[in-house]
Amino acid sequence: MQVGGALPIPLYVIWQPQFGFGSGVLTLIFAVYTVGTLLALLLIAPLSDQLGRRPALILAIGFAAASAWPRLAVPETSLLAAAAP
Repeated sequence: MQVGGALPIPLYVIWQPQFGFGSGVLTLIFAVYTVGTLLALLLIAPLSDQLGRRPALILAIGFAAASAWPRLAVPETSLLAAAAP
């Protein structure tokens, strides 16, 4: 699951000149990614103890697919930040 979450990281550097956002926006995208990952670990990880591993894994895959959709649909700067976690 971590591979899928970290997969677009090289793309941000490629998209930076293409969409014309500066290093501050790129830093913001990585900051949102970090906060989203931390929140997921703190809030969703304990669900596996309550729901079981399989339902928690299905939930995690659903969240990963939902966060990947904006990157695939229209990679604009605002969508890149929203899709970072």
